[in-house]
Amino acid sequence: LVRHFVTLQSYLSKPAASMKISPLMANTALTSAQRHAKHDYIGQVRVMHRLSQILTTIVPYVERSDVTTHSYVQLQKVLIQNLWNVLSFDEITFCFYMDTIQCLCVVVTHLSRDYAFITSKIFDLCMSALHVKRHGLRWCDTKWCKDKTNTQASAPYLKSLLLLGTTLKYFDVDACCPHYQFEEYKQQQQQQHNVVRVVYEMYLYFCTDSQVHALHRHAIRGFIALLSRDPSLMELATTVDTISSFL
Repeated sequence: LVRHFVTLQSYLSKPAASMKISPLMANTALTSAQRHAKHDYIGQVRVMHRLSQILTTIVPYVERSDVTTHSYVQLQKVLIQNLWNVLSFDEITFCFYMDTIQCLCVVVTHLSRDYAFITSKIFDLCMSALHVKRHGLRWCDTKWCKDKTNTQASAPYLKSLLLLGTTLKYFDVDACCPHYQFEEYKQQQQQQHNVVRVVYEMYLYFCTDSQVHALHRHAIRGFIALLSRDPSLMELATTVDTISSFL
């Protein structure tokens, strides 16, 4: 399977950056050139989606000693770039996010073991964006403005809601990073906080507060993914009430 891994990961690349139609414009009238560009772009996303699914199956059977460090480090970078730069158009791209995140988590836990890559490129950025949005703080104070690789990412709040809960579903933060803490909550809490519980509380806000109604759809997706990490959360009255409100 090593040959399959090397071949497939070489095909996985960032989609064309020239496509700049936002999700809000998906149903508006487009020119012929825009429709063609959108069709090509979504076609690329579908290909990357399928490649991520196949790699997720193959990677657990690949030994670290059989592949070069460069290959899986590069694969990590491409996957994270895709997550932050691909635009949401329809249900297909929602599935793309889920499978790409799963693929990234498998690559990190089985090959690179660079757990800080997950915490810095997803957890830190997502929580920073959501914390600022929830508390009405200045955007320039977020980690996004300090991380130059992601300053051009589209729809940061929507992406953060999708990525944070889904990544926690596939990445066991307690086992891989037992000492990891969100910087936003270090000063507020004397004792070490539970990462999953803090994220759970954040999702409750974004799933229910009327002031962020436009984000509810993405929030509930990330929220449901999060529940897979700690099924006991499904028994809480707050969880039942939140999910019932969307039915």
